[in-house]
Amino acid sequence: MPSNKPRLQLALYARPKHPESYYYAHTSPLKLWRYEHVELPDVGLEQRLLARVFIGKLTASIEDVEGIVAGVPVYQVGDERPDVGNMHEGDFSCRTWLRDGLLELETKGLVAGLRE
Repeated sequence: MPSNKPRLQLALYARPKHPESYYYAHTSPLKLWRYEHVELPDVGLEQRLLARVFIGKLTASIEDVEGIVAGVPVYQVGDERPDVGNMHEGDFSCRTWLRDGLLELETKGLVAGLRE
């Protein structure tokens, strides 16, 4: 097995107006949640990047993982969310979207080490 498998990482960014807090998802100017995929040629040049957290090694192609992540539902205020036990308690946020995405990747076995 190759030792240079692509890795899934979580990036934490600084908020310029609130330097004491962080975010990893955002809403549009209309205050609507949206999914956005942005390619970065060199993550080391990102000025607001505070940390990258290693999640696990991909066991599938990058395209497969991107397809799963892009398919994780993004809810808006007032949207009904499916009830999956208590996994969907509370309002939608970037944290609940991340949790849902990681759960989906784990269920499909696309990232090694998610339960470790």
